[in-house]
Formats: sequence, C-alpha cells, structure tokens
Amino acid sequence: MSNVPEFIDKWRVISVLGEGSFGQVYCVQDRNNKQSPFYAMKVEQKQKNRNDEVLRMELQVMQHVTGRFFCDIVHKGQTEKITFIVMTLLGKPLDEIRRAQAGRRFSNPTSMKIGMQMIRAFKKLHHAGYIHRDVKPANMAPGYHHPELLHLFDFGLSRYIFKPDGPGHLRPARSKVAFRGTYRYCSINAHMCRDQGRVDDLWGLLYSLIELCTGSLPWTGMKQVESLSIKTAITDDELFQECPRSFRKVKKKLAQFKFEDQPDYDTLLMMLYREIFSLGEQKLLKEPFEWQMRSEDMNPFNHTKRCKEE
Repeated sequence: MSNVPEFIDKWRVISVLGEGSFGQVYCVQDRNNKQSPFYAMKVEQKQKNRNDEVLRMELQVMQHVTGRFFCDIVHKGQTEKITFIVMTLLGKPLDEIRRAQAGRRFSNPTSMKIGMQMIRAFKKLHHAGYIHRDVKPANMAPGYHHPELLHLFDFGLSRYIFKPDGPGHLRPARSKVAFRGTYRYCSINAHMCRDQGRVDDLWGLLYSLIELCTGSLPWTGMKQVESLSIKTAITDDELFQECPRSFRKVKKKLAQFKFEDQPDYDTLLMMLYREIFSLGEQKLLKEPFEWQMRSEDMNPFNHTKRCKEE
C-alpha cells in the first residue's frame, strides 16, 4: 500500500477503500466540516508520456449518465501529481458482500433482484451511448447512504458506441481489437478480441449473477484459453444447475442479439419478474437486501482491499 496523504485539495482522507494499477480510492470528508457526509475519491497518478485516459473516460461517462444506479460527481480537480474525482460513497462491492454470506452465495430471489436493478442500469448506460466492457460483481455495489439501491461504477474501460453525428447511429464493429474486461465474466465475443456491443455487457451481467447465486463459476481460477473452452462447451444443465430458471431464458434471449442490436431490456426484466411472481415471492421485492441487515457490509471504515481473483 502506498503512503496515504492526510489531505488532498479541500478533502480530508479518512481511509483507503481500494488500490489498483490506476491509483487509489479513498473515503474522504470536507476538511473544513467534520459534520459533512463521507464521499469516495478516485485518484489517478499523472505519468509522463501517458494520457490520463482511464479517469477521463470515467468522468465522461459520469457526466452523461446520472441519477439512479450511478454515482454523482461532487468535485473534480488535479494537483501537480494526480487527477481526482470525488463522488457518491458506496458500500462494499457485491463480490465482497457475497463472500461474507453463508455458503458464500446469495439466495436466488436476491440474485434476481440484483439482476432487475442492473438490467435497468445497463439500459440507462446504453441509451446514453456507452458500454461498460468490464462487468463484474466487483463493479456493482449498494449505496452507502441508500443501501437498497445498487450502483454500477468503474467506467475506465468504457467506450462511446455512437457516431459523432448523433445517438442512434452506431459506430461499425472493428474487425480486431485489444481485449478489454475480465476473463472470468466476459462474453465469448470479448474473449476472441472482437468488438464489444451492448449485448456483451449483458453477458457479463449474466455470468456475474450466476456467480452471485452459486458462489462460483465453472471456469473460476482458469486461464483465458481454458475459460473460453468451458464457456463454449458447457451445457445449460451444468451452468444453471443451482440458478433461477429465468437465467436460462435470459441466456437464450442474449444469444439472439448481435453486435449492432439494441437488447430487449424490458423482456429480460419480465423474465425475472415472472419467476418471482410464479413462486409467490413478490413480497420479496419490497423486503431489504441481506446487506441492509449487516452494518459491516456498508461501513467504509471496515472496507477491505479488493480480494484477488479466486
């Protein structure tokens, strides 16, 4: 862990929330007001001969996609050595919360509720013209002040998909691109270094939901080639053995979409809703999530460093 500053600009650093190749994420508070709310500050180190492209893209997405499911920008700035964004503080990411559950997994109804919120989040993101390209439970988290609401975050690998002449005019697919994402959760299309579209984000969401409700994926811990081989060959019976039935329907629907297609978000949502209603569990839609019962899942001062890939 690098040295932690006491202050950055007008912000007092309270604790470290995470650290990666890009820089650090801190919990901060207004240095002149100890009664002010806590926020998250994302910091990127300035380097010679390199554009600050990760934080720049993050800022661009956050400025264009606001409201429910997304963090608000509170402040942005730079010093001689760093660029930073101050934003809404979140609770622990879903991968950490899952590991703290009994059996290291969420219940099927909870996994479906997570899916419902995230489908809405991706609909909003995609309609604004962006794709995420690194969808995983580590990039989804409940709000610290509003734990009933999930947030999608970390847009450093995102891409704007429309032509400059306006929304709705999709940029054509590139024939070969560098890999973007995380092998465990990415689509087969992304594995093969093909240009990603909106549907690839939803494949990442589906694989994330499977892990959240089963505790692991069949290819967890494997290298890229082995992971791709299993994703390609695995049967639905093997993949969805302990999952809600609706997840199979979601997979079948996603397989119908091509790069240029706008996914049918509302149909995907209804697949999850129908299963909950068919089980007579609609009351669960209004019940709190597991993490709302556990203060340690929301406390930024109890926030651990990101776990390594299992």
